Amino acid sequence: ENATMKLFRLLALAAAVLPAPVASSVSEATIDSVGNVITNDDTIDKTIRKNEELSTHVTNQSPFRSDIYWDDGEYGTLISTLDPEESASLNTYLGHQFFVTRHGVKEGLFVDEERLVFKVGQRDQQFYIPKNAAPS
Repeated sequence: ENATMKLFRLLALAAAVLPAPVASSVSEATIDSVGNVITNDDTIDKTIRKNEELSTHVTNQSPFRSDIYWDDGEYGTLISTLDPEESASLNTYLGHQFFVTRHGVKEGLFVDEERLVFKVGQRDQQFYIPKNAAPS
């Protein structure tokens, strides 16, 4: 048996014993500049270089004081706190993602039962926490 076949058998065995991914019970949404939920993510500007610093703007139209977290794949990193009707500019990079919680309690805000998440894919993106954003 050659080395290629041994490697193939090892990979097949590993695939057989690894657990299958479990679907998340929380669906995520991207919110456009007027607060509409966007479910497809084909809005990435292909002219942006991976290391290009981008500026985004977030406006809180909700009745809640809100915390904006950079999604680091774990617990998130607090970036900004916005009072109702307050705005902030954030420096970020292509592909970064942010989530929104009620201030101080890390209780996620949702729109139409979908978690409020902002995904950076354009230069000078405007994100809004809509009036109807609320805890689940």
